[in-house]
Amino acid sequence: MKTIEIKGSLRTETGKKSSKLVRKSEGVPCVIYNNGGNIHFYAHENSFRKLVYTHEAHLVDIVLDDKTYKAVLHDMQFHPVSDKIIHADFMLVFEDKPVVIDVPVTI
Repeated sequence: MKTIEIKGSLRTETGKKSSKLVRKSEGVPCVIYNNGGNIHFYAHENSFRKLVYTHEAHLVDIVLDDKTYKAVLHDMQFHPVSDKIIHADFMLVFEDKPVVIDVPVTI
């Protein structure tokens, strides 16, 4: 499985107002779901191009303030008119736990 790196910044505020401000600055609000607590961050929308607009499944290295998290893309939301990415959800991956993902099959 190929690996893609996404560099982002942690979000201190969550909610509708802060998400709109992030989107105005060409960012995408994101969440990493984890059993120990969720991690809210944002990344520039161009960093998702190789992850979303491809037919392959990828493992994602998310770099946030000197920490690297291994995750897989769980869900993504797009704007209904402009098709811009407006939100992304990731699931944290552990080496000792199985993960269920959709894998594209090319014939």
